Amino acid sequence: MTRQRLIFLLQKIIMRKKDNGIFRILKISSILSALFRMLFRFNCIFRRYYFLKEKVDIKSLNEFWMVRIGFFRRRNFLPYLNVDPHLLNRPQLCSDLVNLPLETHTCQEIYVKHFFHYFSMKKFENVIKNWRKLLIPGGTLKIQVECGENKEKVEILLNILKKNRFYILNLEDNDIRVDNTLTICTFKENILKNIPHLSPKNEKLCDIYSIISQNDDLFFNTTKLCILGNESIRVKNYLKGLNFKNIEIQPVDKLSLLKDFNNNYFDGVIVANFLEFNNYSIYKTIFNEIRRVLKQNKQVLLIVPEKSNYNLRETTTYFNKGIITQILDKENFSIEWINLSSSFKMIQILLLNQFENPVEIKVTKVCLLGNYTLRYTHLNSSWWDGQVRAFKKLGYDLLILDIKDHSFNYLLKSIRLFNPDILWIAGKIVIEFLKENADYFRSSKATVVYWFWDVRTPNRYDFKGIIDFMFISSVGEIPLYKEFYNLDKIYFMPALITPQILHRNKFITEEFDIGFTGSLDYSRYHIKRTEIINFLKKHFQVKIVNNLFNNLPEFYSRCKIVFGGTPDLNSLELYSSNRLYLALSCGCCYLTNYFTGLEKLATNEKHLLWYENKKDLLQKIKKYLNSYELRNEIKNNAENLAKDKHNYLLRIKNMLDIVNGKTEEFHGILD
Repeated sequence: MTRQRLIFLLQKIIMRKKDNGIFRILKISSILSALFRMLFRFNCIFRRYYFLKEKVDIKSLNEFWMVRIGFFRRRNFLPYLNVDPHLLNRPQLCSDLVNLPLETHTCQEIYVKHFFHYFSMKKFENVIKNWRKLLIPGGTLKIQVECGENKEKVEILLNILKKNRFYILNLEDNDIRVDNTLTICTFKENILKNIPHLSPKNEKLCDIYSIISQNDDLFFNTTKLCILGNESIRVKNYLKGLNFKNIEIQPVDKLSLLKDFNNNYFDGVIVANFLEFNNYSIYKTIFNEIRRVLKQNKQVLLIVPEKSNYNLRETTTYFNKGIITQILDKENFSIEWINLSSSFKMIQILLLNQFENPVEIKVTKVCLLGNYTLRYTHLNSSWWDGQVRAFKKLGYDLLILDIKDHSFNYLLKSIRLFNPDILWIAGKIVIEFLKENADYFRSSKATVVYWFWDVRTPNRYDFKGIIDFMFISSVGEIPLYKEFYNLDKIYFMPALITPQILHRNKFITEEFDIGFTGSLDYSRYHIKRTEIINFLKKHFQVKIVNNLFNNLPEFYSRCKIVFGGTPDLNSLELYSSNRLYLALSCGCCYLTNYFTGLEKLATNEKHLLWYENKKDLLQKIKKYLNSYELRNEIKNNAENLAKDKHNYLLRIKNMLDIVNGKTEEFHGILD
């Protein structure tokens, strides 16, 4: 029964009691209406929350939440959780903001705008205390406040943050000129009473030994090796048993002891059982000291627990791949590769002692506009991280704007103030921004580059003079977009990959016959794919996993064959979802439907497997499931192809060469 029907019936009953008077009847009716309105709203709130829990399965998601409060625009990506937005723009979850309905140590970040609008000064202390409980050790709290007459409030808030052991990284004042706001960036810190010692057969210590053993070839040519960590003597003794007897090994259990060593003293460093016991506030000091004592271009093997694995009571930081990658990028270390350990409980990273990005910045200004804050929460996607990583490595002066974090007015004002030479935009959501500000972009001197990598039927709009260059992920759609957008310069440019993050994890053994990640439903673009998956389930062991944001390579490494493709779109020339490029990069034995032009990108039964029909599909699967050698050859060839033809730096250089008139060709075609 609807709310309106309930109110109508109750009003009808009340109206029969005429002796109460019409005024009283109307008053009761008004109260009842308000009461049912409140109940209806709460019902929607809780239905939405429990739908979210049921749909996502919060605990099985196994990712930390990125909580956003008061954001103008809604973000539709897990693990971002949009809470009670300031302008009531369809939140995912409404709640008491002081007591958010989330579990302890489940939030990687809480980012709130309009803080002074939500909370009076008397609530500051309670809010910060409660939010601290939700944040993981080392979690981030960002608070945006309005400047002007709020100086006293800001000082009070800063003191409360310090009192509750938040390390204040900085006060970002970039937005003062744009919307007169200041963002306070903080990290949750813990004070350790003591660091627990590990027994010789402790599981964590055994995992560290296993990682070192699997990577012992990294340090065979080392003459002076530093072991930085709280069980460094035990690690040294373990290394001595691995034929490292002729190497000088220096165990260091405290950062202060590194001061005893000269610059460039070591030609190898292993960091284990260390970083998780130090707060963010001293990370810069730690990495600067490592950089100082290690010779240039020499290697660092960094080992940290993944998420809450091996979480002893005394710990200061939780890590996932995204968190540790962001820390290392901030310190400008060059990442060679990052993996989960074979136990899936540790993260291992190989670093080079060199600067990832040049110190000197080019004069050319580039503004990136898209969903770029996803780069560290969705490492699997690679395109957001890869674009930023490429432009930084090339040394451009960058302004990075996330279109879903701000109003269109804010974005336009930021672009005007930055005055970029190139406005580099990506994703379908930017189309509305360009339309709304068409007059500005027609008169702007900035070169507008638009990269879109999905299949959609575009709406007609004259973008001539607004978009200068457009790149899309299929050759077959170029005529369509030229007609609908009235553009001449449209080029084929599929997804990019980041090989240091997306690669084969050779220490993980194959478990599943066939693996798949992606959408399965009976919508227009997925119906044939879903039917094929259901067909395969009748013949083979098929493992389907979704909501993998950072650990896709580990899942793919567990699969003998990875299934993909978009059979509903196989007539579209050179169109594939980004799954093709991700699978190649992860070194998969990848199985896809044939689509027009695929032979230009890869060779059948060399870099991947393609099938023409169900009979061909079954024959290829049986052939390659029965031969590790054949699968392994394809996996090696696939990974090499991805590095050579589709890595992030080559892709962005290719696009810039087209923009600068040096070529009109896509450089990812087979030689």
